[in-house]
Amino acid sequence: MASRSADGGTDTVELLQSLRRMTVSVNSDLKLDSVLQTVVDAVCDLTLWQICWIDVVDVAANQAEVVARRDKLEYSAAGRQTRWTLDGIPALDAVTSGEPVVIADAQQQQRYAAYAADARHRGYVCGVVLPLAAQDVDGRPMVLCVQSDHHLTGDPHQLPFLRTVAELASLAVRNARQAAAAQAAVNTMARGQAMQASVLEALIRGESSAAVYDLVQSMTSESMTILDGDARVVYSGTSPAPERYDADTWAGVAGDVARAALGAIALDEHEQAVPQSPVRIDALGERDVWLRVTQVVSGANVLGMAVFLRTSAATYEPTHPPLSQLRSAVTAVLMRDLVRHQTEQDLGIGIIDPLLSGEWTRREDLLVRASSLGLPLERPMHLIAVRAQPVPTVSEWESLIRSLRPVTGQWRGSLTVRAGAGLAVLVPADCVPEGQRLTNGLHALRARAEQVLGKEVTVGRAGPCVELEQYPRAWRECELAVELAERLQQHGVVHLDDFGAYRFLLAASAAEDVNDFIDKIIGRLLAYDREHRTQLLDTAERFVGCGGKYQETSVRLHVHVSTLRYRLERITELIGRDLNDEEARFEIILATRLYRLRSAALRARATDQPNRTADRRR
Repeated sequence: MASRSADGGTDTVELLQSLRRMTVSVNSDLKLDSVLQTVVDAVCDLTLWQICWIDVVDVAANQAEVVARRDKLEYSAAGRQTRWTLDGIPALDAVTSGEPVVIADAQQQQRYAAYAADARHRGYVCGVVLPLAAQDVDGRPMVLCVQSDHHLTGDPHQLPFLRTVAELASLAVRNARQAAAAQAAVNTMARGQAMQASVLEALIRGESSAAVYDLVQSMTSESMTILDGDARVVYSGTSPAPERYDADTWAGVAGDVARAALGAIALDEHEQAVPQSPVRIDALGERDVWLRVTQVVSGANVLGMAVFLRTSAATYEPTHPPLSQLRSAVTAVLMRDLVRHQTEQDLGIGIIDPLLSGEWTRREDLLVRASSLGLPLERPMHLIAVRAQPVPTVSEWESLIRSLRPVTGQWRGSLTVRAGAGLAVLVPADCVPEGQRLTNGLHALRARAEQVLGKEVTVGRAGPCVELEQYPRAWRECELAVELAERLQQHGVVHLDDFGAYRFLLAASAAEDVNDFIDKIIGRLLAYDREHRTQLLDTAERFVGCGGKYQETSVRLHVHVSTLRYRLERITELIGRDLNDEEARFEIILATRLYRLRSAALRARATDQPNRTADRRR
């Protein structure tokens, strides 16, 4: 039992002893729970204050939560209560004013009704609530509360003593937060180093860029988007607003959001930006967006940008790598891709040209050179040709190859290089992702190419090639399929088998005497259509294609049968042939298809000539 002064108050020596115990704990212990418990114990053990609490005041939740407590008046279950509604207690006033709230007559005062009811129930007569000069880890204010069944508020020593207790408790909170911040910094650095090590290991293993970016994305709760040097999306990570954009939808808008974010900030001298205030981006609606942005530069060239964004104002989790380490990881991937691209283009062309032409001498040399690029020619390979109209420039093709990496990267062991009038892509037959047909990936490749080039793109495929000797023929089939698709305006992903007999007509359409044949069979029809702006050739072609069936032809042409009969009579008069004769129908369909191929070739040459002239001028 503590000794008392002559007037019944606490001896000042005991107050000092209480403070001494607290000070020792504050200076020697960084465990916040332990220190705060020592503070409340010292108050109750060595003074006449029988109840001492330290609470966190959650204004938003309208409650005070006990984080440390000593209660010698624990007469009922109320003494074990851990949360109190702010209405009717003085904690909020102490926080708002920043000054102690002294309650000399706890049971009779009327300002705090709940406080008075508790005082009458438990028997304390006075109390003091003091704000702490510190906040908890979530930024919420804290208070120190004491009560006693002795009238202590008139003692001149009590309030200075309690202020000192509050300051020691505040110091303990600040010390603990500093220690936690220091430990978090160590953890962050260690996690960042582990991330960088994992990234380097993945790069050494030859993992795709998308897989490495997935690894980096997993290290942060922010949404990560990577743009290349032309501000095109290389990688889109998790959606920052899943309720608005699912993963597939986000992939379609991530680039626009990232570019809008770049337009809203300015980079510092370190080629990065961490704005202290949020921005607004239309695609994310009426919500604050917090950004971290870094630019990757090699010499005078911008290799890419990394944009990290979130829609929550919460502080960054301490376990997430800082921007500098994220930047290092992204830089490693972009530099790997740049070196790989340059190497593939320099060495790849030297492999692909003889492979596709068949002009190689030693099989072993070709396989070894291909293996140095990670191209497994000893395995079956699909062969892909990519062409565009109008014909892109050399720089446009180079930019496209880099931009296709997010698509081709899913095919491990694939290679994309310039070849012929476009690109050649070799894809190992056994690397197509499970459950995905190669055609699906080629449609994605074509869509990406059209987005980048802003031109009509056609993709031809052949193979798989099992032997080296099969590549020249497969390449000819790819190019022939693309040429037919372009001439017939059937752009897309095509295979030579899609065109049936047209593959044989293409060569025939280039013969010098083909014009004579076309003119002999359908020349008068063509002249009549040009002069009268009719479509008799289309009618004849459709009738022959329907096997001479009137009803089916009229349905296909959306005309009445009587109208069809009238047209067919006029066609018969012009060409002098009976459309019911099988040989006549064969010659008409042959002449029509040769005419269409020849016309497409003339249009292609007319379109291509300005582009070639522009390339020479460049």
